[in-house]
Amino acid sequence: MKNERGTALPAPLLRKAENLKRVGQGDEARKMLESGIRDNPASIALRVLLARLLTQSGDLDRARNEYEEVLKRDPSNLSALRVLTPLRLEAGRREETGQMLDRWAAEDPDDLEREDLQAQWEDLSGSSPEDSSSILLPPDEELEEILTRPESSSGGEDPEDLDYLPAPSLRDPADWELPEKKGETGGNQA
Repeated sequence: MKNERGTALPAPLLRKAENLKRVGQGDEARKMLESGIRDNPASIALRVLLARLLTQSGDLDRARNEYEEVLKRDPSNLSALRVLTPLRLEAGRREETGQMLDRWAAEDPDDLEREDLQAQWEDLSGSSPEDSSSILLPPDEELEEILTRPESSSGGEDPEDLDYLPAPSLRDPADWELPEKKGETGGNQA
């Protein structure tokens, strides 16, 4: 079957590309799908199959680009949502992740993978940007004093004199060890 331009319609192309992929001719299948997309740019099915093929061949950037294009054309496409939602979550794009999870739930409410991602998203979204006004800061003059206070010449305060542990240095692994408090003994001492 051919369309008005005389090019093959997506369904036969999909079957042929799937068969090529099955017999180990992934490059040929990829070229066929790319040609099919040029002739049928609105075909979601061709783009999804190409994205899967690119993923399997390790071309993850191109695969992600195809899934992005699928999502632009069909915001509720489950294949694209399943791939892109975890990437958005990892990137910290909370609002977009939430919208994608909502669309995914509308399409497949019982999907266990989506439920796991939803739980992760809820854990990370404990406080939304709108809640940031509830953070209590000291008055402006006190805050300015804290921010402009010079560091001590020793490179920092003695951790035992602080009410908190200073942030550890990434350069010195010893900074990641908790300091022993005075009067405490560590480990198994005889």
